[in-house]
Amino acid sequence: MEQLPETASQDSPPDQRPPRRARAAVLAVFFVNGAALGIWVPHIPLVQVRLGLGPGALGLALLGIGAGSLLGMPSAGVLVGRWGSRQVTAAAALVFPAFVALPILAPSLTVLAIGLFLFGFGNGLLDVAMNTHAVAVEHRYRYSIMTSFHAAWSFGGLAAALVTGLAIETPAATELRVIGLTVPLFAASLLAMRGYLRDLDDRGRGALGISRPRKALLGFGLLALCALIGEGAMADWSAVYLYSELGAGSTIAAAGFAAFSLTMAIGRAAGDRLIRRFGRSALLRWSGRAGAAGMALALVIAEPVVVLIGFGLIGLGAANIVPILFTAAGQVSPEAPGGSIAAVAGLGYLGLLIGPVLIGSTAELFSLPTGLSLVALAYLVVSLGAHAIRS
Repeated sequence: MEQLPETASQDSPPDQRPPRRARAAVLAVFFVNGAALGIWVPHIPLVQVRLGLGPGALGLALLGIGAGSLLGMPSAGVLVGRWGSRQVTAAAALVFPAFVALPILAPSLTVLAIGLFLFGFGNGLLDVAMNTHAVAVEHRYRYSIMTSFHAAWSFGGLAAALVTGLAIETPAATELRVIGLTVPLFAASLLAMRGYLRDLDDRGRGALGISRPRKALLGFGLLALCALIGEGAMADWSAVYLYSELGAGSTIAAAGFAAFSLTMAIGRAAGDRLIRRFGRSALLRWSGRAGAAGMALALVIAEPVVVLIGFGLIGLGAANIVPILFTAAGQVSPEAPGGSIAAVAGLGYLGLLIGPVLIGSTAELFSLPTGLSLVALAYLVVSLGAHAIRS
């Protein structure tokens, strides 16, 4: 799932042309990061069946992604502070595709949990490093281009989910399929290395310190937590719901996350214009309502086509919630926005940590639809808390 780092960046000469090559490189690494998740998600129900896992056991295993990410974020801060965002982004992007294969090929629950922890750690490490470098690139453009990077992440998840869904239907062995899906990510990361900013020295500037949040930030952090419970549920449970509960094929199951990723990308592309027209508070309120309505639709009318529409509505709702909350957090401490954003991001990421366990445990006790109803409740909380955001 993505997060924003410190907003400080290296100053650039006023006559410097926008670094289009660097922008293309960062777009590529965001795409790779999203694509890695898009490869993993369609494999979740297959791994669940192969290892004979119930919803509770699967939920505990998926906890590893959030736990790994929470460790990867501050680790990235230390590494970026020592080596700079260019070096850390390049190294993390090269290694991360290999982490995708670990949980897919896991022979046991224990290995699956370890693989998911490493996958989450790599994701958190790459997220912080690439966002730090993206901030530096955006600064040299002198106008906002961050939305394009996050849209690339969503399109990466969409494209990979669709390709993976089709690949799963082929008779190829799982090992060969994983190699065919991950090698292009490695190649893209290798090519992107040549485009990163070479005259940037942001050592000591990119450290992501997750400090104890001020009281004014706790509300934003709790709203971010609710939003990331929803995003995590789409990554962890969308394919399982379609495949195991509704009996849809692997391609349709993969299309659930693809629909979510597509509409999220569209929502992000339009986010800045929507904020200018309606204001942040109104957009946050309607985003929460859209997420809740989408989940309710998918649960009440349990038909695959309707579920895909519902997941798409969730994507539209989720698209701009976290960016709005991060902007609001930065306004709390204009003199040091990075620390405020990091505090909200740290609280928000707990949603990825506790979400799989809450949904899995509820599914074990009652049913998966009951567990997923928690997602609708979380988005309703976001809608109700939108009044705390200044327009």
